[in-house]
Amino acid sequence: MIRNLQLINDDGEKVKEFNSHFTESMNEEGYRFPGHKAGARLFRDVKLPKGITYQDKGRLYDLSQEMVGNTNLIGYREHGKICGYTEDGICKLVELSGKRGREFVKRMVQNNILRKLDAGYYMNPAFFMSTGQRLSLELFIHFQDTLGQLLPKWAIHHFLAQARQRKV
Repeated sequence: MIRNLQLINDDGEKVKEFNSHFTESMNEEGYRFPGHKAGARLFRDVKLPKGITYQDKGRLYDLSQEMVGNTNLIGYREHGKICGYTEDGICKLVELSGKRGREFVKRMVQNNILRKLDAGYYMNPAFFMSTGQRLSLELFIHFQDTLGQLLPKWAIHHFLAQARQRKV
């Protein structure tokens, strides 16, 4: 589908013309689901560490649905602010209580799937990345130990140069 926009001056002359291309919602291939902000992008060649159970994978999927906007923060919006879930909040999200919940969070941190930072718990973008997101310098810095294996060398050098520039 093409949308054509023409700018016409007061004399009726065409000044400028813009064409925008849109993917049709329905065609011979079927229905195209629109992109949504919720959820996460997964990388086919990146596997979760050994020892992560299917129950853990399900819980991680549930947590990936709670990543806020274009960050990998597991959180929520409240009164115009973004707030990260605490350990107890994550335990409630994955329906584990007490010791079992704390063990789950600890195991995910030890396996470098979750990382506790100032704002709350972040998911490692190597495993789950907010949909449509570009990898930010901050996320790269916090997870460069695993992302270094995924990114091309030029991207790593670019991030490191950005980080050095910020320090100055």
